[in-house]
This record gives sequence, C-alpha cells and structure tokens, in this order.
Amino acid sequence: MAASGLLQELGFTEYEAKVYEALIGHPSATGYEVARNSGVPRAKVYEVLEGLQARGIVLTRPEENRTLYEPLPYETLLQRSEENVRRVCAELSSHLAAKAVQTEPAAFLSLSGRERILTSCRDMIAASRRRVFFSGWPTEAQVLAPELLGAERRGIGVFALVYGGTSLPLQRWFTHTVTTIQQREVERAGRWLGLVSDHDQALIGHVLDGEQAVAMWTKNPVLVQVPAEWIKHDIYMLEFGRALRDRLGSFVPPQRLAELQSMWEG
Repeated sequence: MAASGLLQELGFTEYEAKVYEALIGHPSATGYEVARNSGVPRAKVYEVLEGLQARGIVLTRPEENRTLYEPLPYETLLQRSEENVRRVCAELSSHLAAKAVQTEPAAFLSLSGRERILTSCRDMIAASRRRVFFSGWPTEAQVLAPELLGAERRGIGVFALVYGGTSLPLQRWFTHTVTTIQQREVERAGRWLGLVSDHDQALIGHVLDGEQAVAMWTKNPVLVQVPAEWIKHDIYMLEFGRALRDRLGSFVPPQRLAELQSMWEG
C-alpha cells in the first residue's frame, strides 16, 4: 500500500494524505508548489493546508512576502499516532469492560471469504502464548508465513504441516507429499485449512479458487480438540511413515492398505 493510503488508515483524508506526502518529499513549499507536487486542486489545497496546520501536522514560516509550508517530521507524527492509539484503546477497554455482559460463548461461528478467514488466522496466531498448530496448503501457508515466523520468534511452539512443495525456516515445518487421493479431495471440496491456538481456539476451513472460502471458528473445548488432535496425529504419522517407508508393505498387507484407502472413496 502506498504511503498516502497508509496515512488514510491513520485518519487522514485523501487530500490530506497527498499533501503531507508531497511536503515530506518537497518541504519549504508554497501553496502553489504543494498543489503541483501533490495533485490536489489549487482550489482545495489551501483549505487542506489550513486543516493540517490546525492539527499541528503542517507548519508555516514567512519568507519574502510569501508563506512556506513545512511538514511535521514523520517520526514525530508516527510517535503521536502510536501514543494516541494506545490511549484510545486503553480508555475504550475500560468503557467496554464496564458495559460487557458475561455470556456463554457460541459453540462456533461461521466465516466466509478467503481474506476474512486469513485475517482471523492472523488474529489467532497473534493471540497465541504457547502453541500453534497449522495444517494447510502452500498458498495459505505463504500468506501466513510472517505471522507464523513471528510467533516462533516470540517463543511460541509452532508446528506447521503443509501439503505440497514449499518450505519456511520454521523449526517444526513438515512437508507432506500430495497423494492422488488428496488431490481428488482438493478438486472436489477445495484446499483444507486448520489452525489451533493454545488449544483454546480453532479454525477449520475449505478454500476454493479466488476469494471463495468457508470456515468455522470455535472456542468450544470439545470442538477445538478435534483439529488439534488431527494435526498432531498427521504430523506424528508422517514422520513414522517416512521412517518405515521401505518396510511399510511388511507391516500392512496390501488388502488391508486398500481397505484403508477406500475410506476416501464415494
């Protein structure tokens, strides 16, 4: 996202963001120069400058019968913004805590849309304090990679099982080869996605092409246990399977192996 777009996330209007960004790159500018450098219409630029000046974000100084505009240093702007956000969040937390009604959490919540589901995954990883278990496919794993790596750097035990050829520098990263059966399941129902945070909350979903995706999020301890044990079991059996790959036929007769594989048929 461009700087002007990020400034709008901090509460700037589109024109204010363009003016401030222009002044950072071209300080000591007249109103005419600000309009030219920012792309804001001259009929609007002085109104925008006055608004920013009233908030202390733009400063002025006279020079030879003209007014020059200077930006507040961006370091100061960002420090003020961080302090303001912390203050607002602290006050809001107190107000909402006083109004909150304690209720039993819903058994589960339904989510739709890939980006919304990935945002929920990011929130879950950020909230983790002990363990994160992830199971999914490279497309979603790469998107969540910054959060997974960040959690591990915070000392969180991250266990990631990914189906297909990709890897991340995680201590506990497990790559699962994609079988014909699994490929058929993906073509039929989409890529599955599982995430568990601290055995406290879980998300299970299916992701289709584009933004099509559905998922279930829950804090119900019974429902959380299901994906947690599923992911742990898959990782455990993956490692045992690799160690016994050449001798698997001597442990599991072909007929029994075919019966087990038939669970995915129909």
